[in-house]
Amino acid sequence: MDSLRAYTVSDPLHFERLEHRLPADDLLALVERRLGGDAPVDTSGIWARCLPRPMADLPAYGWKLHVSSRPAEVAAVLAAVVDEYEVEPFNFKCVRDSALALSQVARWWPRGGAGKAVTVYPESTTHALRLADRLARRLAGFDGPYILSDRRYRDSRVVHYRYATFRSGGGIDADGHATAEVTGPDGTVWQDDRAPRFAPPPWAGDDPFPPAEADDPAAGSDLLRRYRITGVLRHTTAGGVYAATGPDGRDVVVKEARPHTAIAPDGSDAVERLHREHRYLEKLAGTGVAPRALELATVWEHTFLVQERMPGITLQVWLGRNQPLAQGHRDAGTHATYRSRVASLLTQLRAALDACLDHGVVYNDVSLSNIIVDGDDRLRLIDFESGREVGSDPHRYQRTAGFAPAPDSPAWSDHEQWLRFAVAAVEAACIAPRNSLFGLDPAAAGRSIAHAGRLVGWDTDPLLAALERGVPGIRPAGPATTPARAGRPHGADSGAVDPTEPGRVAADIARHIRAGATPDRADRLFPADPELFRTNPLSVAWGATGVLRALRHLDGGVDPDHLAWVHRRLDAGRPLPPGLYVGAAGIGVALLELGAPERAADLLESAAIRAVRDPDLPADVATGRAGIGLALLAAADLTGDPAYLDRAQAVATTLRREAEDDGSGLWWAPKAGTARSIGYLYGSSGVAGFLTALAVATGQRQHLRTARRALDHDLDRGQVRACGGLGYNAHVGGVAYEPYYSRGGSGVAMAVTALLAATGDERLRELLPRMVRGLVTPVTVQPGLFTGSTSIGEMLLDVRAVLPAEPQVDAALEPLVAAICAVCRRGPDGVAVPGSGLARYSADVATGAAGVALFLRRLADGTPTADLRYGRPLPGVRDER
Repeated sequence: MDSLRAYTVSDPLHFERLEHRLPADDLLALVERRLGGDAPVDTSGIWARCLPRPMADLPAYGWKLHVSSRPAEVAAVLAAVVDEYEVEPFNFKCVRDSALALSQVARWWPRGGAGKAVTVYPESTTHALRLADRLARRLAGFDGPYILSDRRYRDSRVVHYRYATFRSGGGIDADGHATAEVTGPDGTVWQDDRAPRFAPPPWAGDDPFPPAEADDPAAGSDLLRRYRITGVLRHTTAGGVYAATGPDGRDVVVKEARPHTAIAPDGSDAVERLHREHRYLEKLAGTGVAPRALELATVWEHTFLVQERMPGITLQVWLGRNQPLAQGHRDAGTHATYRSRVASLLTQLRAALDACLDHGVVYNDVSLSNIIVDGDDRLRLIDFESGREVGSDPHRYQRTAGFAPAPDSPAWSDHEQWLRFAVAAVEAACIAPRNSLFGLDPAAAGRSIAHAGRLVGWDTDPLLAALERGVPGIRPAGPATTPARAGRPHGADSGAVDPTEPGRVAADIARHIRAGATPDRADRLFPADPELFRTNPLSVAWGATGVLRALRHLDGGVDPDHLAWVHRRLDAGRPLPPGLYVGAAGIGVALLELGAPERAADLLESAAIRAVRDPDLPADVATGRAGIGLALLAAADLTGDPAYLDRAQAVATTLRREAEDDGSGLWWAPKAGTARSIGYLYGSSGVAGFLTALAVATGQRQHLRTARRALDHDLDRGQVRACGGLGYNAHVGGVAYEPYYSRGGSGVAMAVTALLAATGDERLRELLPRMVRGLVTPVTVQPGLFTGSTSIGEMLLDVRAVLPAEPQVDAALEPLVAAICAVCRRGPDGVAVPGSGLARYSADVATGAAGVALFLRRLADGTPTADLRYGRPLPGVRDER
């Protein structure tokens, strides 16, 4: 499950799996009631399973059946499947709860798996054919979404089939994600990627199932023959949005809706809402605030709406290109121009929403991606499928979190107040795009808006008063007046965190992390990013060892119960990738520091072997060879064992052998299907960082020459920004500047500081201030280490270490730290830090509290970075017990 949204359904404070807290488990109860006395019934994640035969007795792969369902009918569909089971048993699984059936057809659900309410595991192809026929007869009369990875069986509306693996093969890729790779009878290796297409492996042969009714995919309209699709703008479970060219050569947008998907609170599906959008666009024809509807047609089962393509970019993209804090502009004149442009956009937005009201339409789904701004700053609205009639109940219609008032607020029930709030929410996003905090911590959202407003000369008092109507608590008690020191919390805000005391904040974050530990759970020790659930619970980036390592550095302690928890998870034998941030190499270094040298040695040994023998391992720091090399250097320093240096040398040899050079510098082939990265975690800068650290550890200067060639690759991609500094994209050929450690400029600058410290290269010394100028962004969306403000803060402290007199560093650190502290929340157990998307609180190193606390501690006491990027261990953390 890749969508962040999926991990916010089950808990209001922390990221959790969907099954963490289900409303009823009603479908599980149905299976247990009907079959529990006759066959073993258990649960696995979101699934209830009935397995009369052990799965090990079934084939490892073969033809599998799926049954889809409309969410409102899922209990009846499951009951019918159980009826057929009682005639002749078969292995199957089903979603555990009716609420999950609704989630399964949501826009954010993976397209290849959408609608799979029941999965049946036949014993053979013959068995699959017989079961498909029986289920199709039993389920006649039911309807459900078409499963995109499958084919429908004959004329059934709900029975589908595909060739697939039957059980997990236990494999993982370098990122730590589970894979479903199998070797067929002919020796062909096949990856069952569950993509939204019917794609059996080569050895499966011809489709053995009777063909479905001969539907003409273009029946009902010649629309797809008259409009030429030129690009995909978006794909979701509910359908695609496409750029196209019409018969007259005009650019248009074609929106697709699949039946029985994306069910809204009012019960409407994607098709009904596309019809609704067409109706609203026709009402608004001639107003100039919305695109013209050109055509509505049904092609096969899907509905398509062709509409005028509005010139311009979304307001979200516009902000990325024009927000002065994001662009590095610090002069009052630029700030004033920006304020004026936004004021004009807000005036146009109010007028557009009023025009909709004049035509009986409440534009319910205001968001940054639904507002288009052209080159003359003219504003228009798109995506009217969530619009509603004046006087309708807002509970029953979709809306975007952070731009709609809270259901219990004064602005909720009055459509005019609703729309005034939406305009205020857009204004807030133009100042600080942290609207996700409205639901998690309104006071933190208010602090962020006030802080960013001060940086660009924006009077936020009227704005916070307007937002209070829709988000009670966003305006702290007391006026949002300018404090004596920039960034200091204002009013009587009990949750505020003082950015002038970073050491105390770091200590309080550590206290909160410890209070949130859950050693009774097997899936995680600390609240963390969803990536923990997708990879493993132990990693340095998202898992327990990274947090425990941070706590040891922050307050000197290691809880024996927490360390025992780590050992239990390792004893479970779950496979680990080899890399630094996700796998065995990083976990090994952490265990060395936490007092478990034997286990650490085994993990580091396995990673070192993979680093030189695995041809598929990437070169990068995050998951690949360079990161393992850094771990080996850290292990050499911690243990004094020169064998680790020898292994690191072997890694460097492998990297040099695999390097490519396009004339600008060294680079390494990225993972298939991905672009070549720029930055530390995935780009050439990270390899340069490892080679620099290796040269320092061994005294062998040839590594510095290779490091410089690798760094040159990323430096060559720098572009002069409007502020005069240098900016870097996340990928070669990218269009958006990224100032982060994980991707983009801060990671490049960190590699520059390391090589400058090792060589004294004057060219790098002259370059670094220009890089800082282009990278400093005092307010980012997220606070974390990999893709947030802490990235920039760590980079600035690295710059201070090599350029102690650089004036930009101190000037940038104060507002940056204030922006980090603004999103944090003080409570009785300490200070909590939100993670990815500001959607939930997280304790991990990569996105959450541990990474932020390590930076604040470094800022407070001047210690070297506790991050592993230089292959250095934490000072003084050997276990003396």
